[in-house]
Amino acid sequence: MTTQRPLYHRFAWAFDFVVPDASAGRVRRLASLLRSHGVRPPARVLDAGCGTGNYARSLARHGYRVVGVDRSAPLLAAARARHAPATAGPTFRRADLTTYRPTAPFAAVLCRGVLNDVLGGRERDAVCVTLARALAPGGILLLDVRDWKRTAARKRAEPATERTTHTARGRLAFRSDTRLDPTRRRRRGGAVPRETRVSGIASDPARNRCTTTGAT
Repeated sequence: MTTQRPLYHRFAWAFDFVVPDASAGRVRRLASLLRSHGVRPPARVLDAGCGTGNYARSLARHGYRVVGVDRSAPLLAAARARHAPATAGPTFRRADLTTYRPTAPFAAVLCRGVLNDVLGGRERDAVCVTLARALAPGGILLLDVRDWKRTAARKRAEPATERTTHTARGRLAFRSDTRLDPTRRRRRGGAVPRETRVSGIASDPARNRCTTTGAT
């Protein structure tokens, strides 16, 4: 369903080093929005496409009973590793959002950033069916997609994103190159982490493929 990005799989351990965690402030606003629509703790909330679980954990700290679902086993492993056993945290489950069917409905569903990676029309329709079926009658659906004009303007001005950080595994260098497809209003590119002590991958932008560059 989703693109095979290295940060979702082989380099899932590096996801939170590369992608800034802005969940705390956003979840405060989301929780306020949920309460204003009658969805109050300890209501059940589904985090559809939870990744490393930052939003799921933050919602759980607000008192909600959260189930985080993602297709990527490495991202879920990172999510579970960050859960403090002494606290009432979220439950994480591996599932494909095109086919996932929960055993009980949710008062609210959060789907943040996921539809940006679901490029096929049938797959996107299947995800939307999943989200609709997961909701209890009168439930609240919170989702987002990128605004094409704003994204295109930002990526034309800055087509490459680079970050460098130090981790327990060594220095991590990250680069993401984006090419815009105005016809279909999609952006293409690869997020490429390179880690100095283990192994890394570098992108050939002309052919959009990855090759191993580090020691194995």
